[in-house]
Amino acid sequence: MRFQYLDWDSDFFRIKTGRIDFSIDKDTRLDLIKKLLALKSKDYKLVYCFSDKALPFDLHNISWNGYLVDQKVLYQYSIDPIDVKREFELNPKYSIVPYSLASANNQLFDLSIQSGEYSRFNKDKKLPLGSFQNLYKEWINNAVNGSVSDKVFVAIDRMNKEKGLITLKLAADATEIGLLGVDQSARGQGIASALIKKAKGEAFLNGNIYLNVTTQLANIPACRLYEKASFTQQTVTYVYHFWII
Repeated sequence: MRFQYLDWDSDFFRIKTGRIDFSIDKDTRLDLIKKLLALKSKDYKLVYCFSDKALPFDLHNISWNGYLVDQKVLYQYSIDPIDVKREFELNPKYSIVPYSLASANNQLFDLSIQSGEYSRFNKDKKLPLGSFQNLYKEWINNAVNGSVSDKVFVAIDRMNKEKGLITLKLAADATEIGLLGVDQSARGQGIASALIKKAKGEAFLNGNIYLNVTTQLANIPACRLYEKASFTQQTVTYVYHFWII
């Protein structure tokens, strides 16, 4: 069973936080209990537990109630030059452009928070008040300043207001979609599909083989969107939160 102290999470939430990687094939319920007891003695308060399968035992019989907060699904698109070059008819009310300001504005903050509706950090109500919103504001700030993303594109309307966003991290073999969000008032107009089309084009220009994105299995609209865009499901990771207070 692998474990790591999460310094960024600990600093951000102001509670000592760690991560366990649990293997169904190698680890047992007793292993998990022993590890949580050891971490409690070291003043850990929150432990994320990642597993490639659902934990096969009743969490409520463990010393601290753990609960499933996410089923992270990895989708992958294999770059198809013909698909990438195919024209996409975007609603003429909107344009897809690079985000040009030096820092995130309030509309980007709002879009980033909307994009995290199904996030485990929104689902876990034991986190300090405002944690989810502040986390996603930090994420989009770091995307804009280039520390976690290489490119940020927005869908703007005729009044130059941002109605959608996508962040991209470019690597040698794959481009990763970070945040993808569309304003509630502009959904159902093809903006998300246009942003994905833009991401495909950027991955192609970067010489990538794949375009990857991780979302929540519970986020059915997002899963349908990616599947419609020819992404295929690769893995599902089960994420649990244990509060050992």
